[in-house]
Amino acid sequence: MKKKLDYYLALPYKTEIEKMPEEENGGYIATCPLLALRGYGKTMDEAVDDLETLKKECLEEWIKEGASIPEPPRHAREASGKFVLRLPRTLHSVLREAARYEDISLNSYIVGLLIKGIENEQRLSMMDDAVSRIMQSNWQTQKHVVSWMESLIEKTKEGTHKYCVSPAGSDFIGVA
Repeated sequence: MKKKLDYYLALPYKTEIEKMPEEENGGYIATCPLLALRGYGKTMDEAVDDLETLKKECLEEWIKEGASIPEPPRHAREASGKFVLRLPRTLHSVLREAARYEDISLNSYIVGLLIKGIENEQRLSMMDDAVSRIMQSNWQTQKHVVSWMESLIEKTKEGTHKYCVSPAGSDFIGVA
């Protein structure tokens, strides 16, 4: 049975986004490495839209020609939601006791820890990006703002502050 366009469009092809340096006219490149396709745009959304348009056009052509179209590996498409984790008995014991204290299952407790860890990594990454943007901005306000951002990063690491960025992730809005 010949696979149709909708089948390929529904596959989770990996997309990588790269910001281009200002000296190279700025903008973004969105790449689908498996299909060797690139989209360009002034914003991330424009680059991704350009890539998706190109992907659709190329897939249509490849299907019409009967070409072999690479697909993401099956494991990239379906996660079972289960994996085996080996850890020291002492750590297992500490985690089990903490879960009992919280009156939740060990699984729920560990999932919560993983989510918090990922959120903290994302938060720190966004803060680092904000500091980098500030370093490239007006030197007059840099010293004050960098000091303030470094303080926020430390407080974020300690879990005492939360931050807010625009939905696009490009503008730092404030601290809660």
